Amino acid sequence: MNRLLLTLASSCLVGAIASAQQQLTPVNIGLDKIASLSVNRNEDYMLVSAIGADGKEKAYEVSKENGAWGSPRPIEAINNVVSNATVGGLFLMDDGRKAYFHAKSFTEGANYDIYYTQRLNGVWTTPVKADGLATEADETSPSVVPGETTIFFLRHQIVADERTEKKEADKQTIFRAFKDAKGKWVKAEPINAAVTYGFAQNVRVSHDGASVYYSMRENKKAQAKAVFSRRSDGDAWLLPEAMLLDEKSDYFYPQITSSHMYVIVGAGKRQPFGTISITDIPATKFKSLETVVEQGKMISMYTRKPLVADIQVFNPTTHTLLGKYTSSSDDGSYHIVNLASQGYQIDVRSDGYSFASYLPEYSADAKPQLPKVVELFDTISLALTVFDKEIFRPIEGKVIAVRQSDKEIFRSVCEAPGRFVFKLPLGSNYNIISTAKNFQENKFMFRLEGDIVFHKFERELEMAPLKRDIKLHVYDDETKEDVAANVLFDNQNREEKVKLLPKNIDVRLREGDKYSVSVYANRGYFFKAFDYDLSKDKGTTIEVGLIPLKIGAKILLENLLFESGSAELMPASYSELDKLVELLKLNPNIVVEISAHTDNVGSASYNVSLSSQRAAAVVEYLIDNDVDRRQLTSKGYGFAQPLVPNTSDENRQINRRVEFYVVGYLDTPSTQQP
Repeated sequence: MNRLLLTLASSCLVGAIASAQQQLTPVNIGLDKIASLSVNRNEDYMLVSAIGADGKEKAYEVSKENGAWGSPRPIEAINNVVSNATVGGLFLMDDGRKAYFHAKSFTEGANYDIYYTQRLNGVWTTPVKADGLATEADETSPSVVPGETTIFFLRHQIVADERTEKKEADKQTIFRAFKDAKGKWVKAEPINAAVTYGFAQNVRVSHDGASVYYSMRENKKAQAKAVFSRRSDGDAWLLPEAMLLDEKSDYFYPQITSSHMYVIVGAGKRQPFGTISITDIPATKFKSLETVVEQGKMISMYTRKPLVADIQVFNPTTHTLLGKYTSSSDDGSYHIVNLASQGYQIDVRSDGYSFASYLPEYSADAKPQLPKVVELFDTISLALTVFDKEIFRPIEGKVIAVRQSDKEIFRSVCEAPGRFVFKLPLGSNYNIISTAKNFQENKFMFRLEGDIVFHKFERELEMAPLKRDIKLHVYDDETKEDVAANVLFDNQNREEKVKLLPKNIDVRLREGDKYSVSVYANRGYFFKAFDYDLSKDKGTTIEVGLIPLKIGAKILLENLLFESGSAELMPASYSELDKLVELLKLNPNIVVEISAHTDNVGSASYNVSLSSQRAAAVVEYLIDNDVDRRQLTSKGYGFAQPLVPNTSDENRQINRRVEFYVVGYLDTPSTQQP
């Protein structure tokens, strides 16, 4: 550092000493030779280290009850961090669940290194050495910003004219290091020289992450002063200022809470240990910057158990990582510290669980905005609607999910026709496979790796039917010549109709389905209706012979049904009758007889009467549907013209029939059009 900067910094610190002395109040915790302290935000719990009769420094915890500090309790996990240990520089993180400190073996040649420990269920865990900080020099007095992105500590610095004093504890400088993505501290280097000139001691960073309090001697023989500095824009620092001004005492480990300042008053001249005192904050400018504390719990949405979750705090504009927190493994509690009057992006992740993100924008009132209970889930609900690609009807089939990480199969639950529901764990992608009889398999990749926000998903999955190519051959039943005809395939298994116009001979029909087929030419032929079942018939060609409509032609109407012993037509007959209506309108010059026949059950007169009524009922239906009555006659034959002997129920059913019989032509054809 050049002489001008040294002079400027020194004069600034000395100038501050001219202010009035602060009133200090002793804090009695039953220990003397206290060498470090760290008080929590609520000022009801503190960590201290004190030098014992054996010369070793040990760690203690002290709680406040009913407004008074209780007896100190040794922290054995810290005190036994290494064999024959001496420890100190205790620093309590803002959440009160983690502490940093320095320690070494109390033997010749050992160095101080920095460690940390966590408090779970009220018990401090076995300390771990901080990765990336240890050198051959002493690293002491660790102090970590909330979010643990930055650590401040002291490192013994040796220059050429100090080699004979290399064990002098005062010869230390404030260093700063940053934590990388793997949790290692990197880029350790001294902070601004104007802040660390002289002999720095006992650095403490406040919960705002910017205000730094420490002890400093201007030279080796000067008294230690409680000093304040703050990092402002970028990496610029305010020149240090003294806060406690009694020139008769040394002051160590200054710490500012929301309303007080704690300090260790040296037991003698230039002795870095003594007793604790408390005072009001010397001036407003020394206060930490206003912060917002977000506190709550991370739990499993389904089990309600606490979760360990990583919480990352970013600058929402630059996406710079500002802090990384972890919820407690014992109760899932989290504790985040952010500056007031700023905006943040806060991302929450836990292995095997969902992702949550928040964008708090804090105003000057510094009120928390995060949920008190953050619920993360480890499984999602996937509901699939599986439907026919062509007719959009639900499909009954089977849907499975194959996890890509280990090929484990998850089976869906069918809640309703075509609706399948999964419960799938997060953390892997799944191949969703849908199968159904006579449909092509369909599948897609459902991704549950990475950040998942929603716990319910709805998807539609269409399936294409398997089809068979059919060739249709329609011909004159007598001449065998091709006939142009209209063909209608009516699917009996689902809502599907396929219509072929004249000259179309190719059709694709669904495998496994049964069709009612109606074939009719524009003129001169009787229509033909039959069933074609693709679950039984394996052919690829349909041959249809049409009977010419000439005098004497007689056709059985197969699908006309009557109530038993009655001439009342059943509704199932209407489809056949409608085809007959269309036929007569397409051929307005023919005259037909509707002939009805019965079996031999009952008298001849009864059966003639019944068959006559049935034939008349058919004619009446046709006339009601605008068929020219001149084209129609009816006659009942009773059982006079059986097709087969009436010797069984089956034969009698064959004999009960209605026939369409061409009997002549009109001189003036009907003008009715279909």
